[in-house]
Amino acid sequence: MFNRSLFKSLAVGLLAGTSVVAVSHGLADTSRTNKDMVQDVRYIAQPAAVSNLADMVEEVSPAVVQVISKGKVRSNVVQEFDELPDGMRDPFEEFFRQFRGGERFRQPDRRFQPQQPAAIGSGFIVEGDGIVITNNHVVDNAETVTVRLNDGRELTAKVLGTDPKTDLAVLKIEADEKFDTVKWGDSDKARVGDSVFAVGSPFGLYGSVTSGIVSARGREIGSGPYDDFIQTDTPINKGNSGGPLFNEDGEVIGVNTAIYSPGGGNVGIGFSIPSDMAQSIVDDLIDDGVVERGWMGISIQPVTDDIAESLGLEKAHGALVAEVVDDGPAEEAGLKPGDVIIAFDGNEIEDLKDLTKLVAKAKADSTVDVDIWRNSDKETKKVNIGAFEDDTKVTRASFRGDGDEVPHLGLALNQKLEVVEIDPNSPTAQTNIRVGDKIESVNNEPVESLSDVQDELAKAAAENKEAVLLRVKNRQGKRFVAVPFDRA
Repeated sequence: MFNRSLFKSLAVGLLAGTSVVAVSHGLADTSRTNKDMVQDVRYIAQPAAVSNLADMVEEVSPAVVQVISKGKVRSNVVQEFDELPDGMRDPFEEFFRQFRGGERFRQPDRRFQPQQPAAIGSGFIVEGDGIVITNNHVVDNAETVTVRLNDGRELTAKVLGTDPKTDLAVLKIEADEKFDTVKWGDSDKARVGDSVFAVGSPFGLYGSVTSGIVSARGREIGSGPYDDFIQTDTPINKGNSGGPLFNEDGEVIGVNTAIYSPGGGNVGIGFSIPSDMAQSIVDDLIDDGVVERGWMGISIQPVTDDIAESLGLEKAHGALVAEVVDDGPAEEAGLKPGDVIIAFDGNEIEDLKDLTKLVAKAKADSTVDVDIWRNSDKETKKVNIGAFEDDTKVTRASFRGDGDEVPHLGLALNQKLEVVEIDPNSPTAQTNIRVGDKIESVNNEPVESLSDVQDELAKAAAENKEAVLLRVKNRQGKRFVAVPFDRA
């Protein structure tokens, strides 16, 4: 018979750190009484000795600061944006609108509110002369910045530089004295399940400590091209922005910057910028207030299984070149839309994130070998890396008009090769091609008329291809889409 008293005792023991050995021992020895078993559990299942977190907190806390920005800054209250003008959409909202329809990711201090006199965030000192790291959105548009130290003093700080693309900022405390510092750790060594803790000012409550574990690595949440977040269940709330995420050795392995929060508070999912990324950016900002990034002049997209098959790749990997900027480094090196970049400067490319990070770290005017996959074969191009300056320009395509049916694709195109209708039962309907998209090439062959499209489809059928690779253009830019070939 099920013994509720024994089950409750074992469950409490497990939550309190009960040894698995103790539970196994108690359940296996059925000849003993429940009372005996519970006593054994209580005796054997004493929590293992662990390092005292309080000692570590005491050691690092003097270097953790509260950052108070005044002026037209972002307050520490989160506002839910339902709609923003084009070009000003909240990236967290757009990400979550697409995948979950309503809830969203947020930065803990993310609300532009001109009437709010101050924004409160967190930060940490990395150099003894008063160099402070925090989030860009904590000090963005600030007229004055004040840093509150662990001893209660408030000192003026100036902004040395910011990097909105990674949401990092560097401050300098304006005081002629030496400050306590914390050390950077190696975020690449952080594993899922490692214990971590945060120190900051949630809701303005200075010096608050929370702890948890690394719950995921390499998270992309739609905040920008350099997403590579550490995910943690360490409670992070409004006001924690810019604060440090520590490992068990008291080293900073992340800068707390965003939370997933349906209602504005902590629900156990926070995101930190990895220290390995933050350090290089911070060094640039300290040096001259500007982050220098490499640039190839391309837009890229993931290589799906269908795309890999259509291009003759053994597996889905690399980054597919969707667009090449006129007169940019990539075009000058001979790269074309439809090429798959499989290695950059000797580093294999598994996905977009790998290439984005490597190009960003590359020095302007340096020349690197870029391995590409083209026409079912590997080629190497030498690319002279440029300096990143402007964001990718958005192109706009008009669409309307009657169309002619393209049976093998299950869609209709007008004379401009714009999609005007999609058969809901066709393979195309299962892709992200939409009405209004313009087809520019089929299997990497440019097309200018409906007959061109039909000719390329006929070739694909003759070659028994499983998928057709289309290059399409819409308001968001150009991309490749693999459509399973419909021979019916």
